Amino acid sequence: MHMQSVLQETEVAVEFPQRGEVVRSPEYSLRVAAPAEAETVEVSIDGGEFRRCRFDGGRWWFDWANYGSGYHTAVVRARFHGGYVATFPPHEMQAELGERRANGKNRQTVTQFSVLTQHEPGQLARLTQVLSREGIDLAGVVTERFGGSAAIRFVTRRESGLRRKLETAGFPVVEAEAFQLEMQNRPADFNKLAAALADEGINILNLYSTTHGAKARCVVTVDQPELAVRVLEKSGIEILGAQD
Repeated sequence: MHMQSVLQETEVAVEFPQRGEVVRSPEYSLRVAAPAEAETVEVSIDGGEFRRCRFDGGRWWFDWANYGSGYHTAVVRARFHGGYVATFPPHEMQAELGERRANGKNRQTVTQFSVLTQHEPGQLARLTQVLSREGIDLAGVVTERFGGSAAIRFVTRRESGLRRKLETAGFPVVEAEAFQLEMQNRPADFNKLAAALADEGINILNLYSTTHGAKARCVVTVDQPELAVRVLEKSGIEILGAQD
């Protein structure tokens, strides 16, 4: 009865990626919820063999790679003292890897990292301490509050291995493709951007910017990034590359 009550208290097996989140990175570390009593935790992807998770920072992680675009299923299995084994219900995940991201060539989007935290003093200091230790320069950052929670969103020119560093430090991370745009610092130019996307049924998810005299640099995420590339190019809006 004790083991059954332990399992009932574990509501989900895979915490990240969340349901509805689209994975756009060619590598992703699944964060897995499992009772503290578990001796080992394993994950099977799309019906394949079970592979062990690593335990780091007080959490279980499964390093996922070599996957394609589309829907995938993760099944978690936990083993306990005495030989008890529990298999959790499947967790559906969606991946969208554009050609630019998959083949490693220069691309027109960067990765926006959204770090989810409690809305309390010290969280931003903890995050920036990790970024400072890793030598990460920010190309854009914004914070948002949702009741007792907060999201710290940022883009950086150095993305490799950053997600794992943040997750190991205890920060849940959601990734999204983002555009860095440069335009004239005029209301008419912002209207041009908003209207061009709206006319094609593209929804803006996040937008934040900085200004430098007559110029403005914007970070924009949308719900249809592949279509947005064509719309922005057709509209003559300058898209900055990942190295700009």
